[in-house]
Amino acid sequence: MSAPLDDSEFIDRDFLASQSAPAAAGAVPLAATLAAAAHLPSGRPPNREELEARLTDKHQQLAELKRRQEAIERERVALEESRRRQAEFETGRPEIAQQLVRGVEMLEQAEFKARREAEQMGRPSPGCASVEPTPSRASGGRRG
Repeated sequence: MSAPLDDSEFIDRDFLASQSAPAAAGAVPLAATLAAAAHLPSGRPPNREELEARLTDKHQQLAELKRRQEAIERERVALEESRRRQAEFETGRPEIAQQLVRGVEMLEQAEFKARREAEQMGRPSPGCASVEPTPSRASGGRRG
């Protein structure tokens, strides 16, 4: 065990807490976390070229994500349009069927009326006498 420290000595209590906390909690030390974040095998900070390469990589990833987002947005708009058209079709279908039935009924009524008129035209009226052509007039000739 170490000897007790007096108050005149500097004691970094945060350091002592961080040294005891990772062991107790199974946490990864800060240097290892920074090295993993920087993709560096050692705990050294990244140099300018490495930072620029990472920045370029992140820009490319961001551009790809934006392209994917735009593609998904286009797909969403197309699906909404398809859903709207399907709803219009479903609501318009009974209306069209009703209009077709009404049109067929009107055609049937017109046909019935035309048949009735044709029958009436084909029958002689009771007030009119039927005139038959005489043989002389039919031949257009003279009596002789």
